[in-house]
Amino acid sequence: MSESFEGTSFEDALKELEAIASKLEGGNIPLEMAISSYERAVALQKHCSVILEKAKMRIKSIAVDKEGAISTSSFEA
Repeated sequence: MSESFEGTSFEDALKELEAIASKLEGGNIPLEMAISSYERAVALQKHCSVILEKAKMRIKSIAVDKEGAISTSSFEA
């Protein structure tokens, strides 16, 4: 299952993941629907992971040199 989540924000993907988790935890859905919901949840989780990794790379790195001076550098490519 290859889904495109282009344009889907982290918050929207997380909200959908939470809804799927609630639905699956309820246990009142047919097996086939549970399997397809689980597959979608895995794809959404991967999408969220990519977004978080990109965000992490944008965060500035803080470094302290031998004299105690603090400097920052961006991870952005």
